[in-house]
Amino acid sequence: MDGAKSSRCRLTIRYPFVLIWLLACGVCVGPSHGLVGQETPTVSELIEQLKSGDLNARRDAVYALADLGEKATPAVPALTDLIDDKDQQIWFQSTMALARIGPDAEAAIPKLLGKLGDRGEQRRYRTAYCLGKIGPASIAPLLEQLEEGDRNQRESVARALAWMGPKAAPAMPALITLLGDEDPLVRQQASFALGSIGEAAEQPLNLTLSNESSTTRESAALALAEVGAASQATLKNLQSLMSDPSSQVRVAGLRALANSTIRIEQLIPIIRTALEDPDGSVKNAGFAALVKLSRQSDAVLPMLKDMLKDSDESTRNSAAFAVGRLGSRAESAIAELIHALTIASDNDDTMLVSISRVGPAAVPGLLNAVSGNDDLVAPCSRALAFMGPGITPALVSALTDSSPEVKCCAINALSQMQPRPTEAGPKIADCLTDNDTSVRATAATHVASFGKPSEVAMNQLWKASQDSESEVRANATFAILSLDLESEQIRRLLSRALKDPSEPVRRLAMKGLLDNRELALPFLSYLIAALDSPASEIRLQAAETISGLGQEAGEAVDALTQALEDEEPKVQVAAARTLGRLGPAAEPAIDALSQRVTEESETLALACIESLSGLGLTAQGAGKQLYDALGDSRSAIRSRAIEALAKCEPDPNAVVIAAKKLLEDEDWTVRKAAGQTLASVGESARSAVPKLFELLGSEEDREMAQTTLRAIDAVDAEALPALIQALNSGDGRTVYFAAFFLGKLGPEAKAALPTLKKMLENANSRVRRPLERAIARIDTDEDGS
Repeated sequence: MDGAKSSRCRLTIRYPFVLIWLLACGVCVGPSHGLVGQETPTVSELIEQLKSGDLNARRDAVYALADLGEKATPAVPALTDLIDDKDQQIWFQSTMALARIGPDAEAAIPKLLGKLGDRGEQRRYRTAYCLGKIGPASIAPLLEQLEEGDRNQRESVARALAWMGPKAAPAMPALITLLGDEDPLVRQQASFALGSIGEAAEQPLNLTLSNESSTTRESAALALAEVGAASQATLKNLQSLMSDPSSQVRVAGLRALANSTIRIEQLIPIIRTALEDPDGSVKNAGFAALVKLSRQSDAVLPMLKDMLKDSDESTRNSAAFAVGRLGSRAESAIAELIHALTIASDNDDTMLVSISRVGPAAVPGLLNAVSGNDDLVAPCSRALAFMGPGITPALVSALTDSSPEVKCCAINALSQMQPRPTEAGPKIADCLTDNDTSVRATAATHVASFGKPSEVAMNQLWKASQDSESEVRANATFAILSLDLESEQIRRLLSRALKDPSEPVRRLAMKGLLDNRELALPFLSYLIAALDSPASEIRLQAAETISGLGQEAGEAVDALTQALEDEEPKVQVAAARTLGRLGPAAEPAIDALSQRVTEESETLALACIESLSGLGLTAQGAGKQLYDALGDSRSAIRSRAIEALAKCEPDPNAVVIAAKKLLEDEDWTVRKAAGQTLASVGESARSAVPKLFELLGSEEDREMAQTTLRAIDAVDAEALPALIQALNSGDGRTVYFAAFFLGKLGPEAKAALPTLKKMLENANSRVRRPLERAIARIDTDEDGS
């Protein structure tokens, strides 16, 4: 999709709700230059429409001409006149129309040349594009601009020539001169232009590689990187740049060589030298060349294996990335990759991905590496999981290995695979009876994720829930609860687990109750008591589990209110959020929550506001504190406070007054929240209509204002001046809204009739019907006839 069409699409889809509203009002939203079913205007008619006094009509016409391409050639004089238009859409589309006409738009060249030095970057860019598409007829006048032009003009001239491609060959001498320009952007555009010319530019660029100016040498090499050097003379000169005193020249030379026809055997030593360069930018260029080269041949593998042993982690990672590109051809590098993995940072997946790309051949090496080394279980598990279910048989076989680490690694890898190989579930269940604690604990953690266990496996899991080791008991208990079973045996399990002397067992038992209200309710008294546990993790989990019980956990209000003062911030936040889910029973906690809506801890303050919002009118006593929060220095607090106020404040007029004030807030997120609040109030927010019309003129607030106006769907006569002013805004969407709301006022809006009728005289199809509807609703007799 070209620039003009994509811009047009953005303008169309940016306001989807307006389109829905227009359809509801009976407005047709077919082609922008006419109604659906209407015959497409001719070029002559479109040229005439460009003279209209209506901005939208002129926009429609220039859009249509831009869509016609070469067929719009008769419109060249009219389009040329629009290059000076003040409306951004019109000048943009007129320039695009001329560009699509191409060589036949030659008459526009003088006018376009005057815009090459424009202060606006977009205008310069689009003008250069247009001149480039007009083609060779622009070359001579473009080169004349270089004689007296400033930096902007020189850059624009080079950009225009770049758009011409090989047709710009006559401009090569001038472009070569620009390679030495004092401005880097000019040099860059000249390089692009010479590169777009192609093979014809190689010889003059080769001669420029020996220029005394380092910036010229650099630019010439970058241009050759675009051309793709092929001659031996050029390749020789590029190789000489690798010893250039300028690091930037060395970088450019290497890029050109990597894109050239040089033999791989010659390039590898050059890359090796670059990787040892003291300058970081040259080293990075070497890495880039290495990665590119690795896609083509495994001839670089010996060098990559050496790099995988390097003491520098970035070097190892770059080598691993390149090795990964070789896939199964890199099997001989498995040992080096695994060694690099053993010393890699925990948060870096480069080695894992690279090993997985080598494929199944790496499985034995990975499993061997973890044997006796518990630290490698996690990274090697992930590397194996990345390989996918194809290695399932090898991992299932590893479940009987003598090494506990190998077994744990295989279990973890199988559980992380997507899709998960369900056939491995029974074999993992067998590991629940393993002699090693870590194997039993790991099996208990994952066995339930492979689907509902068999009867045999379930019995093994029940036994594991009474294991002598707390880690095994904890994981097995949680696994059983995750199966969502209902039985007296489950309740006995819970009674035992919730009293277990081990903190992890108790915590995971409570966590297992999170999504099972029926099972959790009988243990509410225990959960309440756990809020007073010495262990913060137990208190936190208790608060979170109670939250899942909703209004049936009303008796936990006092304990949760006390937890708002817990020494652990996470417990405070969990308690606050849970209180908001308890409904009317949480009324005794309103004061405690209210006092914290401007808490220094933003997380806690937001949690308290969220709870008050969830409690709705039950929390109307928190009104004063919520009003105070509207003046908080933190935008997130102000945003959430106005949203909560809409639910807690019984007087909608008070909410409207507060929200209207926030429509002037400096922060966009607060203004958006205020708009959403007004929308939730509906017709009662009609006094906000004038302010919302002001915001329609803001790019940042327009969508919010439109959405809010649609939700309010009502207006007072006091808004009449703002609505009339909106009719003269020149923006089609604002006019639609103004006409709609004036129609809502009916006869009270008679002062707007002269403006509406005058607009109707020159209205295009997009606004005619809304204007007609507004006039019809306003210009009626008192009895409504």
